[in-house]
Amino acid sequence: MAFISQRWRSRARQQLRGPRRARWIADAEKAIDSRHIVPITPSLQRPDAIAALLAPRSPERLCWTLSENPNLDAKSEVLSRALHRIVGSGFVSFISCEPGKLAYFEGEGPGVRFILRRIDRPAKLGKVMLGPGGTSVAGLGRIATDPAIDMSLRCGAVWKLGRLRDPAARLPLLEALDHRDARLRGEAARSLGVLRDGRTTPRLNEVLHTDPDPTVRQSALDALGMIGGRRAIRALTDVLKNELEDPAIRAKAAEGLGTCNAQNAVPDLIAALEDRQPEVRFWSAFALGILQSGAALPRLERLAIEDRASIPEWGSVASAAREATDMIHLDSPQKAARPQ
Repeated sequence: MAFISQRWRSRARQQLRGPRRARWIADAEKAIDSRHIVPITPSLQRPDAIAALLAPRSPERLCWTLSENPNLDAKSEVLSRALHRIVGSGFVSFISCEPGKLAYFEGEGPGVRFILRRIDRPAKLGKVMLGPGGTSVAGLGRIATDPAIDMSLRCGAVWKLGRLRDPAARLPLLEALDHRDARLRGEAARSLGVLRDGRTTPRLNEVLHTDPDPTVRQSALDALGMIGGRRAIRALTDVLKNELEDPAIRAKAAEGLGTCNAQNAVPDLIAALEDRQPEVRFWSAFALGILQSGAALPRLERLAIEDRASIPEWGSVASAAREATDMIHLDSPQKAARPQ
């Protein structure tokens, strides 16, 4: 119940104890308190990667499941097994890792997967936030820019600014993008993505092209993928097509185009399936699967047979192409039909 909005909790308790349990779980997404949602980037929406996010040191810990599918519901089992059973099942489900503190949510639609986390604030940050205006945009902005406060706590304030979903958080987050510490800049970029304010796209595009730290640039790409819109898609497409760019950055741009449902980028992603860099081919295939592009099927099917290149920790380009093909066929036979 810790992740359910206050106004839904009483009803949730009643429904979960009665015959309408499965139906309530199926509709549970609307009752989740968005302040506790931690998005999972599409490239990490696999059972093993999610297990690493939830319990990096103990993937075999016991957890408890809650699912609209009776065969998955009310089970106590190790986390890794629960994730393999639930991720991609198509059934709305929760996996409770730490009661009231940490859970995983699997939605009905493709890619509707996120972590639910209640963060215990460090004592020092808690004292500051409990002061006058501490949890306001202005209060968090002061924490983020106070050099007397430990950097990890300042990054926590920047993280929280994005999760307030308050448009006023845009300015302090943009200011944090200019900080000399790459950790703060990266956290600010990610929070701007969570904020989803299209007015920040030009600044994120600037960070993408000028920041000296590659991890900050990748955070800017993640943010642009979350924000979407015409300008963000153009920025991501330009990076994908730039063969002089770092392959890891181009691959991240391809992933972002899938994240923001950039249907008009499909021709560029199909062209990228022929790229010299395996990493770019891998994530372009992934994005085309997310976009359910029937037009990409002929090239994806050829890649699934012919491409022997492999990406460390992710697998082969052929496997990505096969998964993309399966996603397109699963979505709709009509979409998967080849053009005559």
